[in-house]
Amino acid sequence: MISAAILARVPGADLQVSPLPGGRNNRLYRIDSTAGSFALRVRATPADPPGVDRIREALVQAAAAAAGLAPRLFACATQDGWLLMDFVDGESWAPAHFAEAGKLRRLGERLAQLHGLPCAAGAVFDAVAIARRQIARIRKADPNGRDLTPMLTALEELELQLDALRRPVVMNHGDLDAAN
Repeated sequence: MISAAILARVPGADLQVSPLPGGRNNRLYRIDSTAGSFALRVRATPADPPGVDRIREALVQAAAAAAGLAPRLFACATQDGWLLMDFVDGESWAPAHFAEAGKLRRLGERLAQLHGLPCAAGAVFDAVAIARRQIARIRKADPNGRDLTPMLTALEELELQLDALRRPVVMNHGDLDAAN
């Protein structure tokens, strides 16, 4: 069920809503109206899974759209976990497509274009901060559980090694999966 507040943000009138396949953490819909076709992505669970940052997703989506690499973002409410964008009709990917040279080449070309963009302001992924938050949640739930400090230390060391490479921070898909 899509809330009336979200549907009110869709341009045009005479809305026709159809569910779309895919997505583990989101529900996806196509919405056709007198103003065009739109895609709506709505968080499927009350809380986001670890590592999901809706603000970062919206920033990256908007920057990729400005570069012609993603659908234009019309509206979003990151706190409520939804994005409204242009609907782009196309073939849905399946795991088998990763073995098709032509499709894989086109995907690689698009990802190279995305990676060539400077990172959108405020959109840097912080794996160490995410790990710290998750470890704190785990410790709170099970104070006598396994000591996760060695894993955090290893991640912090990897982060230092990556920083030492002095590579520019660029945008990344972040969840490359056939379902996405």
